[in-house]
Amino acid sequence: MIKKANLLVTIETLNYFNNMKESDYDNIMKAHVEDVKPFTFEKSAIKDMLLPLQEAYLSAINNFERKEIEEKVGELAVDINKIEETKDFIATTSDKQLYGKTYGAKPNNFINTNFNIMTSAVTPIKINNQLAYEVSDDDQPNIMLDQVDLIESGGKNYISINELQRQLENNKIDIDTQEALTAIINDVDAIENFNKKSVYNNIKHNVVIPGNLNSIVNDEMFGGRVFRNDFIEAIMTSTYDSLGVSLTEEEVKQLDPTNDGKVSLEDAIVIYGKLMENKEQTIDYVAEYFTKFAEQNRTKPNLQNQEEAGYDPYEFS
Repeated sequence: MIKKANLLVTIETLNYFNNMKESDYDNIMKAHVEDVKPFTFEKSAIKDMLLPLQEAYLSAINNFERKEIEEKVGELAVDINKIEETKDFIATTSDKQLYGKTYGAKPNNFINTNFNIMTSAVTPIKINNQLAYEVSDDDQPNIMLDQVDLIESGGKNYISINELQRQLENNKIDIDTQEALTAIINDVDAIENFNKKSVYNNIKHNVVIPGNLNSIVNDEMFGGRVFRNDFIEAIMTSTYDSLGVSLTEEEVKQLDPTNDGKVSLEDAIVIYGKLMENKEQTIDYVAEYFTKFAEQNRTKPNLQNQEEAGYDPYEFS
């Protein structure tokens, strides 16, 4: 059984693709993209799938039986196309313009399952009339059970092709939000006075809430910065005030898994994961973070009438 995981569970998750080197993953995806063959299935494999249907068709005693077999052949063709379509989709996950530089650290990335599918280490099976792949054990700590529909069968966990494609889509960079945040930050830089409450409400209600929160916290949204990385570092160094987030030292102490008076990187990752379990709280943190980001990226000619004194306007630049 899969246990609910934090968004990040080990230090290695920050640098590796769930126990896999990024280069190994990218090489497999690149090889698929560059493969000129229309199908990854070998002709012999397709022949083996069709042979029982061919034999059944030849031994059919009436048109009704033949019609049923013809429908099965059609279903098989649809399944093969669906499998190939899924592999093409998986291959795009190595594209940094589509999935960013942090895909391997995102929740529900199914990195090892993807790799196994692309290397034919696993083959799809039909469960409840759905094509599904066995989920890799290495991926399971990274799966958020409240966000993924898994299928349990024979003591193993599977993910349907449709659900896998949905998770792949959800892990793409939210370009619309990226552009919206850039526009807001640039607008704030252009105006003479900074209204913190107005900027916060604009970012929260018009950008963060309608956006892809998974991408907003895990991808570079502005200035090459990643909310997740900045937040984890702030928890570890007790500098969350500089991010503008409404987090207190007491809250951090309560969530510290070791409670030894020190917040290590491992502790900070666990604390971050616990904080992110509350979606509404996460939205507030993100809106506060980008509001502070917008404020601190104002250029020097626009510093009059600021609400806060003594900060460095180039802290995030």
